[in-house]
Amino acid sequence: MTKIIDRNLIQELSKLMHEAADNIAKQYGLQLEKRGGSFDSTTFNYSVKFVTGEVSDLDLSYAKMYDWPKIGTKYNDRGVEFEVTGYNTRSRKMPILSKDKAGKEYASGPEYVKLRMN
Repeated sequence: MTKIIDRNLIQELSKLMHEAADNIAKQYGLQLEKRGGSFDSTTFNYSVKFVTGEVSDLDLSYAKMYDWPKIGTKYNDRGVEFEVTGYNTRSRKMPILSKDKAGKEYASGPEYVKLRMN
């Protein structure tokens, strides 16, 4: 009998794997970052990323050098409030990482954020 990987099986496996990874993250004092995966009828690839939740010294030095908004800075864009949560120093055009109230992440340019700061 051949086992086929379908969407229902993927949902069950994803839930179990996320719970197991979350337990591991709690055990080591890390945070689990939500990632995607891929599948076809014979394989399922589940991606996990563990992070410390802290901003690196290198990111902070870039932020100071380029006068980027500080982490925790709040700004409004079209009636939605955002908060700066980190930096992606490898991104030349949109290095500022922000989250809205729903927790969705966005990348923005530093000048864009500065214009909309409270």
